[in-house]
Amino acid sequence: MREPTPLPKSSVHALNLPEIAHNVARYLDAKDVIVCSQVSRSLHDSMYPLVWRDLHFGRPCKINRDQTPFARSLSIIPCQVNMESHHRQRMEFMLRQAQWIRSLTIHHHGSTSALQLGVTCARLESLAVHGLTFKGRSSDGPEYWDACQAMFERHHLTLQHLSLVNWTLFRARKVDHEQPLWNPILTCATSTNLRSLRLAQCCVLGRYMRPFWTICERLEVLELDDVDFELSWPRPRFKPNTRIDAQRKPAPQSTASVRFPQLQELKLSNMKWKSAHRQLNHLIKQCPVLKTLEWDIQRKAAPVDLLCDLLEGDTWPRLESIFISGNTNIVKDDQYCDLLKACRRPLRRFDIRREPMGDATFEVLRVFHSAAIEMIDLSDGPKDTSVITIEILTSFPALRILRARTVRAREIIDNDRSWVCLGLQELVVFIDMEFPDDANNRRFTKEEIEQCRSVFVWISALRELRVLDMLSPLNVKNVVSDVPVTDPRHWRNRMVPLPLRLQAGLDLLDTLSKLKTVAFYGGKHEVHMKDLEWITKHWRNLKNLQGWWWIRRGTANTARHKYLWSGYQKFWLDIRGISSEGSGFDEFSDNVNTISDVWSSESEEQN
Repeated sequence: MREPTPLPKSSVHALNLPEIAHNVARYLDAKDVIVCSQVSRSLHDSMYPLVWRDLHFGRPCKINRDQTPFARSLSIIPCQVNMESHHRQRMEFMLRQAQWIRSLTIHHHGSTSALQLGVTCARLESLAVHGLTFKGRSSDGPEYWDACQAMFERHHLTLQHLSLVNWTLFRARKVDHEQPLWNPILTCATSTNLRSLRLAQCCVLGRYMRPFWTICERLEVLELDDVDFELSWPRPRFKPNTRIDAQRKPAPQSTASVRFPQLQELKLSNMKWKSAHRQLNHLIKQCPVLKTLEWDIQRKAAPVDLLCDLLEGDTWPRLESIFISGNTNIVKDDQYCDLLKACRRPLRRFDIRREPMGDATFEVLRVFHSAAIEMIDLSDGPKDTSVITIEILTSFPALRILRARTVRAREIIDNDRSWVCLGLQELVVFIDMEFPDDANNRRFTKEEIEQCRSVFVWISALRELRVLDMLSPLNVKNVVSDVPVTDPRHWRNRMVPLPLRLQAGLDLLDTLSKLKTVAFYGGKHEVHMKDLEWITKHWRNLKNLQGWWWIRRGTANTARHKYLWSGYQKFWLDIRGISSEGSGFDEFSDNVNTISDVWSSESEEQN
């Protein structure tokens, strides 16, 4: 039989293919991409464009690395005379990188350098201009707006995301140099690819309303923050019975039957110029394909009855998430229950300030929305949420965020049903071990340590966990008490926390490798370096480790090296890139006979 002809060996490595190398770079951090781009010329050509893809100019700003992992923040400000050559060299270098820039953000910049860079860019898909200023001579104003207009006119056909902050678009043209003679709304009316628009601290009135509504007909995402504009075209005050009124042109009308036929995500905040009912009728109701609604109401409570009628009428058949916030929006439990019943499809998120959830409301949430709900917040409920928390962990498979108060460890151990929310990413709950006989002031028994390990076994199943907070539910502001927190009789000081100690079973949490934030209540337990070394070794993504303790009055300075708020342990964590910000302590009186360290080295040797 003839032997098959062997295939020739390929001399091309997979990473030498630009498409593969470019996709691999998307899963790396910005620092790793820069290092890989210096390995070879082929990797440089494939990965280097990602280094300059997202650029931020102006004042230092906080960048969300989860959303924009490759964002870079630079500041090129006008230099003195002796620094002009250095400024010119930096600008020449930036202009050479302009071909790779796809997203440009300008934060309160004081020169036209960033605008000129925007004009030089080959293709901008995202553009954000935050608060252009006119510092300097009066002749600087036209230069600003000429460069800004040139930048928008060059990229208005490729723009997909636009953000304007602190822009005031008036009715009439202003002659003063401090007011714009041109605005991007008019230019972006012809942007056929624009899908996302954010306006903050803006005023859109008069002749700018027609292009604004034209833009809204193509939008998929719209965010309005403190924006004043005309929700409806004004009607004539008088009948056209005079020659002047007869010659008056009719008010322009929107060409679409609804104002936002393609809008899927709407965010409204600080809309103090318009009432909640007008916002609901003229904005939110005009979105037939809406999926996500974020609504911040400042002055009055949310129109729950009208919102419930619209939900029952299937006004938004694709609605998945509702966020309603505001200082006065405290919805009663029966109203919250009616809103849950009115929804035609299971909700992914439903965040609204409400009264503590009753049994009937929780049953409606479990029956109609358990398959899709991703967040449940019980932080405003009663102090003990053991039963309802266990029911949530065993009945809501799509849950991503759970915020509760206190759960008794015995409820977790005695539970005979497995937890189904294996994709949980944030867990905020205090676990009370309920050990008797003043357990905070003595060594734990072997039976009590076994109970701690049993609780750790249940938590170890949550492999997708990013945030584990066992401290926030103990905030004394949430529960009114006549006893001060420094008194041992205070309800918080009588609780026995789950200790983050290797002796108690911390090693069982080695499966939680994606943890980024951990907060715990240490009580009177000192922190040992052996436990910190294990944490830094197995939780490599950890960025914040926060703790709170109860120490003897007057010993904070001498005991600071045994805790995280200052001293050696804080310095040791800072070197490894882990912040302990938010850690602290409460003090108790000297006349209380207690042991400051119930996990001393001697007790470990005895056990």
